[in-house]
Amino acid sequence: MTNIHSDELGRVLRDFVERMPHAYAAVVSSTDGLHKQSFGLSHPDHESKLSAVTSSMFSLGKGADQFFNAGTGTTRQVIYELDGGLMFVTEAASHTLLSVLASHEANLGLIGYEMKMLGQQVGRFLATAPRTASAS
Repeated sequence: MTNIHSDELGRVLRDFVERMPHAYAAVVSSTDGLHKQSFGLSHPDHESKLSAVTSSMFSLGKGADQFFNAGTGTTRQVIYELDGGLMFVTEAASHTLLSVLASHEANLGLIGYEMKMLGQQVGRFLATAPRTASAS
């Protein structure tokens, strides 16, 4: 499977953030917390930190799934409401998370829907191969 070029992914994230009212940053990372690409973060150190945080948060959401339908469902999206704004996290492709940061004025339904659409459009190019243990 071909990966989307980093510059192209950066442009896709920029376009997404610029057309979503009240969104100000977007990050693509692996489900195990490795940063792949981002747009709109105020400091380069935030890229890896936010990737690790979103990985943990999405994992917690998947853990909560056990309380619904005997744990047979899929975690579609996790939304966190924080004092500073909103954080949306969804699995946009295999082993790949898309996270969006927005202000409290953001339309939750619109951002959630558009994140799903973005995942469907470019998700196959974003897939991250799972890490495997190396032979010792």
